Amino acid sequence: LVALAVPALTLNTAISGLDALPASLKELQSYNKVNDAFPGGATPAVVAVAGDTSDPEVQAAVDELREQALASGAGLEPIDVEVAPGGKALTVEIPLVGKGTDGASNEALATLREDVIPATLGTVDGIEYAVTGETAASRDWNDAMKSAVPIVFGFVLALAFLLLLVTFRSVVIPLKAIVMNLLSVAAAYGVVVAVFQWGWGENLLDFNSNGGIAAWLPMFLFVILFGLSMDYH
Repeated sequence: LVALAVPALTLNTAISGLDALPASLKELQSYNKVNDAFPGGATPAVVAVAGDTSDPEVQAAVDELREQALASGAGLEPIDVEVAPGGKALTVEIPLVGKGTDGASNEALATLREDVIPATLGTVDGIEYAVTGETAASRDWNDAMKSAVPIVFGFVLALAFLLLLVTFRSVVIPLKAIVMNLLSVAAAYGVVVAVFQWGWGENLLDFNSNGGIAAWLPMFLFVILFGLSMDYH
């Protein structure tokens, strides 16, 4: 179990996109050709801005955003700006480097959020802004899950310990059960990581690894496996 659990130390979650579909699909081959010709265009970061878009200060900040996004190396051409009817909001679509949910795209997103946008749109008073898109959704989901994991794991383990303690009136049995359950879950994580994240089963199962596991799977897998184990007890 310990040996199988080792790959779980590198577990990385991501929201799967078209890049996870089998490479043999003709539609995906066409998509990849378009994406190779126009990197980042299929899944751009979308900067949403709420405010008076006719304000010269806002327009100047948007122009500066485009320039700095390109200069920083995080964004690629073409960068499109679309103003909503009424002029109370606009979106700036910025193609990011990378494949959408990989390390390069996440670094580009961080550069955009932490450096480029605060230095441009962040200097304008009276507007609100946020970044969305596939890369942002994947990153934000991962951050939310990581912050919730200790709470969920702690609650499940504490409840399991108390339930087994009351049932068997023993301290050893609950502790042993929790340790073995955690090893079993970690081993399951390890197998999933080796096959789907590392891509050990790509040819056999006909899929493309995007370097991550479906974002919802680890928590779901933990609850199901621990619940089944408690049922066996």
